[in-house]
Amino acid sequence: MIQCSVSHQSDMDLPVSEEDLQRILHQILSHDRLMGIPQPALISLVFVDDPEMRDMNREYRKIDSTTDVLSFVLQENTPEGYLMGEIVISLPRALHDANEMKMDFLDEIVRLIVHGLSHILGFDHDTDEQERVMKEAEDSFYQLYCPSEDCC
Repeated sequence: MIQCSVSHQSDMDLPVSEEDLQRILHQILSHDRLMGIPQPALISLVFVDDPEMRDMNREYRKIDSTTDVLSFVLQENTPEGYLMGEIVISLPRALHDANEMKMDFLDEIVRLIVHGLSHILGFDHDTDEQERVMKEAEDSFYQLYCPSEDCC
């Protein structure tokens, strides 16, 4: 079983309860690609504001601006289980991007979770081919949250 911890460190409200977010995460994490991961496995999901995200982006990527999502591959054994990694999402940036793309705020958060999880699993988008492979993986993860084309 893959367990999820959710940390809400933002002044903004989440567009979904933490209980529903756990359910969504478990749907996505039930994907076949995650079957070979040591159990129990853990994913940490952290929601922050833009100043915190900017600080993290500057420290870890040397980019002095905010971003929507950062992923940290940890792959370490802890007393609670195998910690796969941490996904950090800027709620203000996610809301801004959702409005720009005219999409539901929750759908944008799920899209960012899927993107962060893909990086934790080793996918990247540095080349066109890597981006194509990553997009295919993300689409299959996202399908577990949104099984019909009508819902998203």
